[in-house]
Amino acid sequence: MTVPLDDRGLLLGDGLFETVLAQDGGLIRLEAHLDRMAAGCAVLGLPAPDPVEAEGLMRRAAAPLGG
Repeated sequence: MTVPLDDRGLLLGDGLFETVLAQDGGLIRLEAHLDRMAAGCAVLGLPAPDPVEAEGLMRRAAAPLGG
């Protein structure tokens, strides 16, 4: 992956961090988290992640927590 020289994350350290509560293998209020993440990206001028891909990655990460 090549990062463009005008990338805000590279130049300014911009980034976005969102936490999701995983409980019994489920993700609590996932849709609200995905909406907040997209809104935060818009504010920072960052491309929002694909919500379907993001959900899949989060569910895979939460799966070992069982339930």
